[in-house]
Amino acid sequence: MSWRHKFKLLENEQQEYEKSIRTQYEKEKEALVLELKILRQTHTEKVQSMSSSMLQLQKQVARLSHQLAANGITEESDDEMKEDNQEWLFNSLKEDAEFIKTAHSQAMHEYGMSTSHPLWMSIQKNAFDLRQELVNIQTLTSTQQLENQSPQRHNHENTFKMDDKTLSSGLKKVIFGKTHRSVKRKSAIFIS
Repeated sequence: MSWRHKFKLLENEQQEYEKSIRTQYEKEKEALVLELKILRQTHTEKVQSMSSSMLQLQKQVARLSHQLAANGITEESDDEMKEDNQEWLFNSLKEDAEFIKTAHSQAMHEYGMSTSHPLWMSIQKNAFDLRQELVNIQTLTSTQQLENQSPQRHNHENTFKMDDKTLSSGLKKVIFGKTHRSVKRKSAIFIS
């Protein structure tokens, strides 16, 4: 067997191997894209369902408050129930964040994603959408707190302010388990 023949065999073997790797990559990529689409769709449906339920509940509360006012009944503030509701919302968001964190670490482990990966922009967009959703939830809870407070009890020091910096660091801490301050450390997270 001549060296040219050996070289040709090795070249053919290399091309077949590269082709099999590409097809495997495409299959895994399609599966991941499909899974991300399904997760995003279910998350969107969940948020829409929660939003419509919250709107219905707000309308019902407004009707009941009107009936209470019409009958001369004063509403008693139940701080313990409010705390339970806030704790439930926090635990629900914490479970969602843990799920995202687990999915992210699994995807990083299995697919070796870097900033040049084609799904990176999609992941960045999803992270931005989640961040916006957290801002919306925080805004909603703060407006509900303001509605429930009487004018005498309204104190500027008690209002909770969450700007982009604290939200961003809090989101990173929940998702990645610790605060990432430097760009070098942040980029090292996403490169396997």
